Amino acid sequence: MQKQVDEETLLLQDSKDAAYVIQINSKSEKTYVLVSLYVGVLLAALDGTVVASLLSHIASELGNLSFAPWIASSYMILSSAFQPLFGKLSDVFGRKRCLLACHTLFAFGSLLSGLSNGMSLLIIGRCIQGIGGGGLVALSSIVVSDMIPLRERGIYQGIGNISFGVGASLGGSFGGIVSDRFGWRYAFLGQITISCVAMSLVYSKLNEINTKRIEDACSQLQRVDFAGSFSLLGSLIFFFLALNLGGKYAPWRSPQIVLLLLLFVVLFLFFLRAEHRHPKKAIVPLNLFRSATVCICSILCLLSSMAAYSYIFNLPIYIEIVLGKSASASGLILAVNFIGVMFGSLSSGFIMRATGGYKVLLLLSGLIYFVNCSVLYHFDVTTPTKMQALTVCCLGFGYSSIVTVSLVALMSSVSPRLQAVSSSVLYASRGFGSTVGVAVSSSIFANSLRYYLSRYVTGPERQRIIDLALSSSDAVKTFPTRYKLQAIQAYMSSLKIVFGFILILSALIWLVSIPMKQHALNRPTETLEEA
Repeated sequence: MQKQVDEETLLLQDSKDAAYVIQINSKSEKTYVLVSLYVGVLLAALDGTVVASLLSHIASELGNLSFAPWIASSYMILSSAFQPLFGKLSDVFGRKRCLLACHTLFAFGSLLSGLSNGMSLLIIGRCIQGIGGGGLVALSSIVVSDMIPLRERGIYQGIGNISFGVGASLGGSFGGIVSDRFGWRYAFLGQITISCVAMSLVYSKLNEINTKRIEDACSQLQRVDFAGSFSLLGSLIFFFLALNLGGKYAPWRSPQIVLLLLLFVVLFLFFLRAEHRHPKKAIVPLNLFRSATVCICSILCLLSSMAAYSYIFNLPIYIEIVLGKSASASGLILAVNFIGVMFGSLSSGFIMRATGGYKVLLLLSGLIYFVNCSVLYHFDVTTPTKMQALTVCCLGFGYSSIVTVSLVALMSSVSPRLQAVSSSVLYASRGFGSTVGVAVSSSIFANSLRYYLSRYVTGPERQRIIDLALSSSDAVKTFPTRYKLQAIQAYMSSLKIVFGFILILSALIWLVSIPMKQHALNRPTETLEEA
């Protein structure tokens, strides 16, 4: 067992300085609180993918098909952008009030989306849902960190990862089934009841004690760094808008995209200045990043999420276009990935509880991820189905283990006073990574496909075939045999470039893991548990 090293930073000081402490009076109360948290995570993840099967129904009723992609993008952008804020806000206002506010926003956004009579109102509803959903994901980790001893935290965070995976996996199926039976509106309206049940559990079972003097609303608001909050929020929104618009609606070098990226840089610099000037009110304290462990964990979550979402979004193209299989077959492969996620999340938690260490587990998980990304890079038309399934399962295992270990390692390196903010930063890195991964891999694929189609496609109908292949991947299935084989070759070569990008990310993940320090996992939680 590795020698446990304490990192000499200011982050481990003032461990008794928490303003709010969660009190658990019984095991049943603890169970109810955890259920409410995991339900919130499941709903937030489900809403990220539920619209995949609803877009055609929504567009046919509300019109404005060109705005349909923003029904999904608006939710993801606002969810990712708001996550870094909830750590500090929950320190100021308390976990319970923030959880209730997020459930209220989520339920109101669901109501607005379900009752919308136009595309604009629907997108506004999705934005409100995104704010609430981002808070539910971030706050679930924060509350679990408050309730559960550090050595056991990996198990409960693993269950949270499983809840997220279940929601993300079932979102499309849930939306399709509900839409076919009751109409697309009920895919949103049906979530209100579930959110209200979770909200009632939070209200009745989550007991939170204010250990400091009681402050009025004005005093609490004065502790919030609004300049830093709005500049960080604005910078992230502009950055995500640039990623979602670039290459799809406007060229990357167009004035619109350049302006969005410039606004991102300016606002982010303003955010750094605001945090430096008001360190006591900082939404993300800059001294947090003096810890090598915090930096390493954030980078690991960023890179692993980039890689994971890159293969999740590109594997269906390989299964359906290159191999010519059905959408059900690609769905089955992604379900196998979820099995790996579930096993990796739970097993890594149990291993950390049994051994009290995470460094070796992190290195092994990173190695598993790298090896299977190498296998993924060598996928072609002859790769056996069993090899595909095993590789994708191991990718899910490696990804979930890395994320779970990173969160526990981060929590072990900071004081309880900074755990809420640290959790938010980590989940923001994860959301940031997933958004960047999808955008970058999609851009790589689109540019590579354009190049390889012009290189491989020959014949009298060359230009028409290229235009069709670029506009719709489903069109490839209807091509004459000669053109179909040429297009599939172009698709496979383009996917090779994407898989190579994923392989590079996996190598970086393992290299970044090497300097990670081992911290003690026996530090007690600040929760008052009388069970």
